[in-house]
Amino acid sequence: MQTNQHFPQHSHRLASRPAGSHVACVMALLLVLGACFTAPVAHAVHPLVMLEDSYELKLADTRWPEDSQGSVLLPGCVLCKQDRYRLGATARFLVGSQPITYREFLAAVRGGKVTAVFIAIDRASGEVSRATVMP
Repeated sequence: MQTNQHFPQHSHRLASRPAGSHVACVMALLLVLGACFTAPVAHAVHPLVMLEDSYELKLADTRWPEDSQGSVLLPGCVLCKQDRYRLGATARFLVGSQPITYREFLAAVRGGKVTAVFIAIDRASGEVSRATVMP
């Protein structure tokens, strides 16, 4: 029977455990501690996925179609990947943060009160998903 010099009253517990059980307990403890420290970190890292390309253009550098089924021409956009983008079927048109119809958007664009337009292009479809003018 092993004796424990520092804790003689507990020496019978050491003798009753099978050989290698201390190693198993230490390994289990390390495994639990490792899981505690890595779990929050594993869920904290998320890659950023770009869904849209956005451009701010002078209104004079854009050409808008008569209806929402056409394509907007962006001949003045130096950074754009192409100079023609189809208006998406679910495209949203806004004045500031207020949603409006395409007809109302055209009236705002052609009314001469705004000078810039913000255009968002969906990366997956390559279509205009949102167009915004500021009042």
